[in-house]
Amino acid sequence: MTATETPITGRSFARAILLSLAAAIVVGTIAYFVLRPTALSPITSLQLVVLFVYAALLTGLCIPFRPPARQPIALRPSGIRNALFATGVWIATLGAIVLAYFCLGFAFGNPHSVAEQITARATDAQRLQGAPTAAWAIAIVRGCLVVPLFEETFFRSLLLSWLKRHLRLELAIFVMAMLFTLEHGSLFVAPYTFLFAIAAAWVRERTGSLFNCVLMHSLNNILLLLVGLSIYGR
Repeated sequence: MTATETPITGRSFARAILLSLAAAIVVGTIAYFVLRPTALSPITSLQLVVLFVYAALLTGLCIPFRPPARQPIALRPSGIRNALFATGVWIATLGAIVLAYFCLGFAFGNPHSVAEQITARATDAQRLQGAPTAAWAIAIVRGCLVVPLFEETFFRSLLLSWLKRHLRLELAIFVMAMLFTLEHGSLFVAPYTFLFAIAAAWVRERTGSLFNCVLMHSLNNILLLLVGLSIYGR
């Protein structure tokens, strides 16, 4: 923890969560009823609603801690060197993830099956087969930018900051990684999400910037989407 960083209190964290949820409910409801009578296809409208919901969740988290460039969120660039460092950590983490699935092959199957199952759960490559181009464009923006921003803000900034108030750093990172894994709701992607969460938290602590974690997350989601498209097609 840097000298200028003070872990957030449970009250401020709870306030941010409640505001985030309230904003998501209001924005999602309005978007649903506004978009329903339009000429957009149902799947495109759904993608827009989900995009707006994630944007509202992110905004609700940031408002109590504005501006988000400051601690505890620290969503600011920290230089090319740190960005390259984060990219290198992400690549090394991918190697560790591949090794983990190889060692657990008895439980998860062959590499093609693993890639198929992970991309089916973690991307829209399978869900949006045959969808209009507009739906794909919205899904890509959401999955490769807005979702990484939201999840990194919640898990690697606010949740981790609150946990550090009560636990040693190593245990706080472990608990955060477990919750991040549970949030994705799939045993099949659990090794992937757990190892990624550990690596992203380390980068957050090492660089003091959430921007580098978002970079890792966006690169990761783009890669998974490309793999999914190669498996399932467009």
